[in-house]
Amino acid sequence: MLHAAPDGLADRLVRSARAAQVTPADVVTTAWGLVLAALTGERDVLTGTTVAGRPAEIEGAHGVPGMFVNTVPVRVPVGGPGATPGGGSSDDGSDDGARAWTVADLVRAVHERQARLRDVDHVALADVQRALGVGELFDTLLVVENYPRDADAQPGAAVGLRITDVQGDDRTQYPLALTVDVSEGLSVQLDHLASVPADRAGAALAAVVEVLGLLAEAPETPVEDVLAGLAERYPALREGLAAVPPGAGTPPEGAPGEPDGAPPASLGTPPPAPARLPVLVVREVFAQALGVQDVADDDNFFALGGDSIVAMKVTTTLRARGWTVDPRSVFAAPTPASLALRARPLDQLSEAPRAIPRPPSDSSPLVSPLLAMSASELGDLDDLMRNLT
Repeated sequence: MLHAAPDGLADRLVRSARAAQVTPADVVTTAWGLVLAALTGERDVLTGTTVAGRPAEIEGAHGVPGMFVNTVPVRVPVGGPGATPGGGSSDDGSDDGARAWTVADLVRAVHERQARLRDVDHVALADVQRALGVGELFDTLLVVENYPRDADAQPGAAVGLRITDVQGDDRTQYPLALTVDVSEGLSVQLDHLASVPADRAGAALAAVVEVLGLLAEAPETPVEDVLAGLAERYPALREGLAAVPPGAGTPPEGAPGEPDGAPPASLGTPPPAPARLPVLVVREVFAQALGVQDVADDDNFFALGGDSIVAMKVTTTLRARGWTVDPRSVFAAPTPASLALRARPLDQLSEAPRAIPRPPSDSSPLVSPLLAMSASELGDLDDLMRNLT
């Protein structure tokens, strides 16, 4: 475990966030995304972050005892609009063609993305993974703590009882886990597994503190300048990655080969006809999920009362029956007849996540959240999380 407590940075960070009309958590998330980009050489990164899981719109939610904490995926388009699958404009609708994409632009993009997804913070990570039909979505974790610590407001204060000290001891399975406490001052802690070299973890922690300072003092700095500076000052960040070109684990869209990486069929041998999901099975799954007695081939899922949550149940049930459906297909093909054409049998897919190539001499994890995900799968994740709202 590594720890840093930069003096005076907390106040500057809060003032900067307030001026930009974002939260300190948005700023911290942006800093972590930039460091992950420097670690991996990627310009589109995904990490996990913990959320309270208590919807503010539900009266009394904050008074219910028990743990509601959830871990959700957070995508950080470090490279700007060009980093998103298929190109297009950035989350905030800006066009970076006329000027450089700055860290201030990135903070705003992160803020707007997170604001749109706040209503689905309660959705379990396992449900998101099952709906997408992929393995682990990320291999790093971010925790931003901001707990009120008013001693006079603590239970028992009126009768002279006070909490004088609180200590916690926890562990995660992630190679890198960053915890930033902005409650009183600024405390930055990086936990790492033994498989991550200490000098690399130390460089990551120092880089996080440096980027936080930059976000507070010089938010108009171009993102590429930040990444170039980190690479120059912290060479240990990319240690062991020189032999792996950026994006090496991501097959290009439309590349030959089966989804599980098997070689393509011989050009002289016609491929076997793909198996088709019987429409009757989709009708049964729709009826079960919607709680209706019967569904016809051309009945519209949403016209029958379906929504994004029930759509997740449909994809999960079909998977349990041996078929995988792209989650957004339920929205694009909402009838049993059309959805059946988009399903694929699970036995033609690889259940294990694709292997990430690495140099034979490098025994440490690449810590590259997106190298094992294609642009199509990233689009599926974005669509799923948006449609949940």
